Amino acid sequence: MLKIKKRNKTLWIMGTFLGKRIRKTTKLPLTLKQEAEKMRVAIEKEIADGTYFDRHPTIGEIVDEVMQGKHNPTELRTLKNLAPFRSMSLNNVDIVAINEHFTNIYKHHSPSTLKRYKNTINSVINYANRTRGYQIPRIYNPSVDDTRDEHLDQEEVRKLLVVAKLQHFGDIYTTLTLTGVRLSELFRLNFSDYDKTNSAIFVKRPCISGKFKTNSRSIPIYYEPLKEILSRNSYGSIFDEVSSAILNKNLRSILKGIGVHRHVRVHDLRHTFAWLLAKSGADIGDIQTLLGHKDISQTMRYRGWVESRAKDNIKGMLKL
Repeated sequence: MLKIKKRNKTLWIMGTFLGKRIRKTTKLPLTLKQEAEKMRVAIEKEIADGTYFDRHPTIGEIVDEVMQGKHNPTELRTLKNLAPFRSMSLNNVDIVAINEHFTNIYKHHSPSTLKRYKNTINSVINYANRTRGYQIPRIYNPSVDDTRDEHLDQEEVRKLLVVAKLQHFGDIYTTLTLTGVRLSELFRLNFSDYDKTNSAIFVKRPCISGKFKTNSRSIPIYYEPLKEILSRNSYGSIFDEVSSAILNKNLRSILKGIGVHRHVRVHDLRHTFAWLLAKSGADIGDIQTLLGHKDISQTMRYRGWVESRAKDNIKGMLKL
């Protein structure tokens, strides 16, 4: 039997009826439960008569249902980019056109980033196939070797930390490198988030609803200049917000000055933090915790650094 459930301030019809799995939004507010109940009864009748699946829903209807359970801004933005295909019926989906559309939109992004965007689209296709019984082919999404992300080595980090003390955005680069926080998390940091007693900073990740996610984390601080940065005031935000474009341009200029000519972005300072952790002996679980990854699969991109260290340990073990 189907049931009426509350999700994101709207009523949904969910459950399994006569072997058919249904997950459909009524688009009704929580106060109109009687209207939702009428819709539930009508759907059960159509399923029993065998007419419910005669009408093919559109991509727009499926996207609206999927978006109700999404909170990640990147996923939501990707789903909104399906707007040109909202009226397309699920029995006539043009996968080639959708693939070309997204490849063109994100043509300037890295292969691994494009792969994540396409995975979001494939999640919509999977949802339609699972809940509506379709067999829509997925967008071709070739595997990408992301076991190595661009990062700075230890000597380059030392040079950056020295030069950063004299730079306008030096405090930002120092904090990103030695804490691994995301840029969005950095600009949400308040001085109250820094625990001077235990020398640790508490990083919180809010959802769209404003509530904080369970993967908020504490990062120990041992670098004395960073302690000074985090404790120079006692209230308000630690950093003023700056666009990533400005920070990237300034970072490239600094790195060229210390002999680094690779394309290193501000976000790669987060990868540098992960690399430093792996180099110091941290395992995948440690890296996942300190980076705030909800899913271990996100952290597996750094597995190559940990595996290479594990091989060295095994070689050392055989010398016993």
